[in-house]
Amino acid sequence: MTNYLTEKEQKVIQNGKKDEFIKVITKENMNKKSKQGEFTPLIWLCWKKRDLELIRHLLELGANPNLTTSSGWTPLHYLCEFPNKDTTILQLLLENGANPNIPNSMDWTPLHCACSSQSRNPDFETIKLMISKVANVSVKTKSGWTALHLICEAHVPNYEIAKMLIKNGADVNSKNEQGQTVVHLLSEPRDNSTNAGKILKIVLEKGANPNVLNTNGFSPLHLVCFSQKKKIDYQILKILTDFNVEIDIRKGSKVSGSTALHFVCNNQKFDWQACKILIKAGADLNLRGRNGNTALFGLLTSIQNTDDQLIEFLIENGADFEVKNV
Repeated sequence: MTNYLTEKEQKVIQNGKKDEFIKVITKENMNKKSKQGEFTPLIWLCWKKRDLELIRHLLELGANPNLTTSSGWTPLHYLCEFPNKDTTILQLLLENGANPNIPNSMDWTPLHCACSSQSRNPDFETIKLMISKVANVSVKTKSGWTALHLICEAHVPNYEIAKMLIKNGADVNSKNEQGQTVVHLLSEPRDNSTNAGKILKIVLEKGANPNVLNTNGFSPLHLVCFSQKKKIDYQILKILTDFNVEIDIRKGSKVSGSTALHFVCNNQKFDWQACKILIKAGADLNLRGRNGNTALFGLLTSIQNTDDQLIEFLIENGADFEVKNV
């Protein structure tokens, strides 16, 4: 007796014709895999067909819902990676012993798959169901990503899902292998930061550290102000400066002594509004950056027309016009 599905059996599974399927797939072969080791009948149905009647039939026969493909994917991984609004099949598998904590070869659990921005449209009900079953919502992939990281990385992060993860104990200070926390990810430039801003407020209120550096030495504040291609996001910048952010932080290999204000003042697209936000938050105009120039020097070089009102603002905020560049 072969340990693999025959070609005929594979074709029956792929065709998904119910009468033929029920006749051919029995207790003897229901847990066998394709020769490539990629799928059992149950994995295939959860990946491609989503036929509730056939899936229920297999589970009633005693099919194992925790068998994996060669890369470690279970039926739950496929249901979560490609979710739909109906969680009936997902619930059925969980009721029949499917383990929501099994990682694949990259240590992605089904919850990671459900939260991944790769699916572009994470499903709230799917994630809600998985959260209620998993042992730890902050479990990491091999590259250090949590479910909350994946939600916050999305171009338009899902606010309700992020809030649900945080409510259920998601670690707001967890770092991935690039040293990024969710605060870093939420501070990255976006075309629309409304949701990112709302989530950022929540994680900061929950104790997220706004001053942590990633492996390149960038703080979230640096990331907001370093943007070369997109306009600096005033909403995100203001949220960070309103919290306990170290305004003149400049440690780190790639930062090389530059503060967020240095970045803004030396940006090709000088942003006076961002400058004012940083200065009012206490940024030091007189600190020298990696090239020996002060932020004040960069600011005055970037502004085409200085007037008395501007000079007065700078003086009121500690500008020292006697400081020399190195």
